[in-house]
This record gives sequence, C-alpha cells and structure tokens, in this order.
Amino acid sequence: SAVEPAGESVRQQKVPDNKLLAPGPPDSSDAENLARFNDDFFGYLLELTRRYGELVRFRWGNQQFHMIINPDDIKEVFVSNQKTYRRGAVWSPFKAIMGDDGLITTDGDRWRQQRTATRPAFSQQVQAVDAAKIEGIVNRYLTSLRQRVDNNESLDFMTDMKRITMQVIMKKLVAAEDADARVDRLLQTLLPLDDLWNVPSQFIAASNPGVNQMAAHTSYEDRYRQVMESLDPLVFSFVDEHLADPNGVDDVLRSLMGSEVYQSLPSGRRRQFLRDSAVTTILTGFDTTSAALFWTIHLLSKHREACETLCNELDQASPEGTDPQSVTQLPYLQAVIHESLRMYPPVWYVGREVAADTTLRGFHIPRGSFVLASPFVVHRNPWVWSDPSAFRPERFLKSEGPAFNTPGYMPFGSGPRFCIGRPLAMLEIAIVISRLFREFTITSDAPQQLELLTAFTLRPREAVAFHVQRRREADALMRPAEVATC
Repeated sequence: SAVEPAGESVRQQKVPDNKLLAPGPPDSSDAENLARFNDDFFGYLLELTRRYGELVRFRWGNQQFHMIINPDDIKEVFVSNQKTYRRGAVWSPFKAIMGDDGLITTDGDRWRQQRTATRPAFSQQVQAVDAAKIEGIVNRYLTSLRQRVDNNESLDFMTDMKRITMQVIMKKLVAAEDADARVDRLLQTLLPLDDLWNVPSQFIAASNPGVNQMAAHTSYEDRYRQVMESLDPLVFSFVDEHLADPNGVDDVLRSLMGSEVYQSLPSGRRRQFLRDSAVTTILTGFDTTSAALFWTIHLLSKHREACETLCNELDQASPEGTDPQSVTQLPYLQAVIHESLRMYPPVWYVGREVAADTTLRGFHIPRGSFVLASPFVVHRNPWVWSDPSAFRPERFLKSEGPAFNTPGYMPFGSGPRFCIGRPLAMLEIAIVISRLFREFTITSDAPQQLELLTAFTLRPREAVAFHVQRRREADALMRPAEVATC
C-alpha cells in the first residue's frame, strides 16, 4: 500500500538543551522491533510515514534511525551535505561477506580511486560488447526454456534470472574461457544468503550484542563464516590466476590491478583487495539485476493490458538478429522497466551515518545516528507520486512525477555513490524482457502483492511458479474476443 499523508497530530519531543526531536514511535524492546520487522517490515515503515510524516525517528537495538522520504531531504543527505552524512558504520554488517576493500564498503579517497578504476568497464562506451555477450547468454537460455515450456514445466524465474545475471557479471569480472563453469559453483554457494541475510535483524544484532542470543536470529557471523568457507576458495582461485597472468585478457579485475589504488597498497594486501572487489562486484552485479528482472516479469504477468502494449511494441520493432542494443530505445519497454524499478527497487535500503550534530527540517539529528532512505517507501510517497500503489508504466512516458534523475526516484541510489553498474543492468533487463515477451506468454497464480523478504535485495518470501506458453500457441487457445498479443 502507498504512504498516506499523516492524519493525526504528533506530539513533538525535546532533548534537555531544548532541541526538537523528529516525531516517531516510542522505543520498543528489541524483541518487539524484531517481531514487527520480520512480520511485515515494509508495512511497518509505511505505517510510520502515514502516522508521523516524511521524517520519522525510531530505534533498532541501540541504534537511532531517522527515515526520510522527501526528495529535498534525500538530496540534502546523499548529495549536498556529504561531510555530515557519510557512509560510516551503516554498511558494517555487509563487511562479513564483502570485506573492507570492496567498492561498497570503502570510503574517502580510496573509494574515489577505486570507482575511477572500475567506471570504464561499466560505461556506455562498452555497451556494444556487453550487448553481444548478453545476447549470447540469453540465446542459450531460450534454447533450454523452449524445451521446458514444451514439457509444460512450471518455472521459477527468480532462479533462472540469477543464473543469467551471474553469467553476465562473470563475463565482465573474469574474461576467461571457463567463466561459465564457475557460475554453478558460485550460485550454489551464494543462494543460501537469501535465507540468511535479514538486514533489519543484522542491524539490531550489530548494535546490541545481547540480541545475538534471540531464537532464530543467532550467530550471523557463524552462518556467514560457513558461506565464506565455500566462497573464498572459489574467488581466490580466479584472483590468483590473474595475479599469475597480469597481462591477460582485459576485464574488471585486471583493470583494478592497473589502478592507482591497487598500486598504492602493500603487496601483502593486494590479493585481499582483489578478493573483496570481486565479491562485491558479483553480489551487486547479479543479485540486484536478477531481482529487477523477476519483479518486471511478475508485474507483466499480472497486468495484461500493459503486457499487450509491450508485446505490440516488440512486434513492431526491428526483427530478431539486429543490434541487441536497439531495445534500449523502445519507449514503452523502458517505461515498464522504470515502473517496475519504482514499485520494487531491488536495493530497498540506503543509509548514512551522521558525523556531527545537525538539523533536518528543523529537527535535531544527533551525531552517530543513522539516516535511512528506503526506495521502496520513497517511491510510494503520495506527495510525489500520484496513485503510487498502481502499476502504471505510462507515468514514465510523460512528465508526470519526478524526472528519472531526481531524488524522488532512486532505484540505483542517489548522489556520487549512484550505482556504477546502472548501464549494464538496464541493458540486461531490456534484452532479457524483450526476448522473453516477444516469444512467450507468462502468467502465474500468485497474487500481485507478494510477501516480501528484506534480504540483500528485495525478493518474495516464497518462490513463485510461473506458467509459460509460446505466444502464438497461447493466442490460438483463446476465444477470438479474448485473443491478446501477449
């Protein structure tokens, strides 16, 4: 459901020196917080914004948070005032897997140097090469999919999309002939993270050690350690191959090996740096895009009119065999993708640590607290988006709502740390969705609104089985009055 403007008078609180605190719920026990967050995390966040408005103060464990949903506040925190609002400890829970030296967990000059070294590999200039690789991966997938469809198998597109996006990111990260052979092992190792990575629980556990003893939420570090015991040997294997052959085929790892930040590190730390960079690239490059693909498929499967419009556009576009990049120029396809990213942004959480006492909207924001922006909630702000709970791709065909690059729309984050992989992700999504819906009709018996899991990326709590038919066969089964193009 969407956020509704606050409908009740909220009593303001003041700290002893007469500074006004932002409105919010009374502090609850960790067990109460954890129960609410696990039961319906986003419902709870939406309820807070309905009750308290666009700036809400609340507590997880020993950590105080301020949640923002107004575009002006998002710009202030993530763009205009980076000295006060910094990455800091916000991303600490992710270091157990990503390490200290990945692009997500670093900050300051090292982050800037690392981003500069990585940026060319994900720029628009290399899209033609990327598109050809993605097209090859999708072609192989479609060959398998046709056989499964002919056998009347129900399909779990979340798993399928993870495999496709893992293949793509591995082609970028490790330009090796056997890159595909590593995909199965990496997927087998990383898929358990979906069940382990409950971000709200992690924050409570990280800020209050006593919570580590609560039933069903114990010992995150032990569980991560088990994953890393399988993950690290896989990642270090291709890191070591690159260290042994620094002049091989260019890829992301070799770009980093030639970077200023890599050369500035002590020799004993360089191997770990490449490991952390590789794990970060894999996790952020496959999990986020696969989630975006799943949600786009799900939404199209539940909105027949939008699916028909998309299929008509695909039918009228250039035939198969032309430049795969051309699908990025199809306006309705792009609108569908943007609307899917608005409704179900894979990265559902971004945050900053407050480096010095400050104010926001006239409210005191103390040093050491965290500021949270959840794109899932931001994208349902009724002060910004009309009818925010509705799937309406048309809103991205016209000037209604905020423009793509304004803080009110942030599926790839906001500010200087805007997702570096955005061009690759948008290309992948466009190619996969266009190829799928050009050829197949996709439906499911699942409800439109699924229960959500607050893992590293936004995903459904339970697997969804999809029913897939070849489009022409599906059309032939319908009565004439019901025939659809999708």
